[in-house]
Amino acid sequence: WRTDAADRTNAMRTIGKAGYNFISASMRDEDFPKGWEAFLSDAQDHGVMVLTETKMDWKDCIPMIRDKSASFGYTAADEPDGLGIHPNVLYGMHERIKKEDKDRPTWATLCYEKTLEQYVGLTDIAAPDPYPYMITNDEGSRDQLHVYRIIKKAASLAEARGTTCMAVLQCFGGYEVFTLPTFAQIRSMTYQALLAGAKGIVYYTFNDSDMVANIQRFRMEQHPDLWQDMKRL
Repeated sequence: WRTDAADRTNAMRTIGKAGYNFISASMRDEDFPKGWEAFLSDAQDHGVMVLTETKMDWKDCIPMIRDKSASFGYTAADEPDGLGIHPNVLYGMHERIKKEDKDRPTWATLCYEKTLEQYVGLTDIAAPDPYPYMITNDEGSRDQLHVYRIIKKAASLAEARGTTCMAVLQCFGGYEVFTLPTFAQIRSMTYQALLAGAKGIVYYTFNDSDMVANIQRFRMEQHPDLWQDMKRL
């Protein structure tokens, strides 16, 4: 949310040049409509599909988004389980979006394993976001196969409910206690998710910065060796 349009465009182009084909990006009020139209057109030129997140009213912006071939779909909610958004409310968000665009999927990122059964199936795509092996000292008991376990549960629920599961692998990101995973761990998380039934992989995150507050928690450009590994993967 807190990076400027040029930074976001640079990220998308770099991702596309590396062979990746997907970005989740946030449309702010000042981006609508011309800025987002330009971003979607640019993404099409670089072979990147865009999952749009916004705090604007979907009814106002979907007519513009759905006309662009680079539009992948719509983030109905980011971690509704963690924010306390009731499942019925999430499904209502899904329905409002589908009323405006029945052809593109709705998306919800999910953060709690224990409530997957309540939330999977309420959007076209459910995307659990498991963290690396250890992110704080309090999580030392987390086993190395937690990604497989979480995604397997979500994928099985999605299949039974006629929807889809993807995975948001939280390999890189900005939190108080954070250790950059090794490439072996990133590769392990990736294949755990695929073997568990994920229909796609999204890595969190290419850029976790607050340009307003001048905070840079994680920027891929500061880790060129890691980026070379990601391109190889």
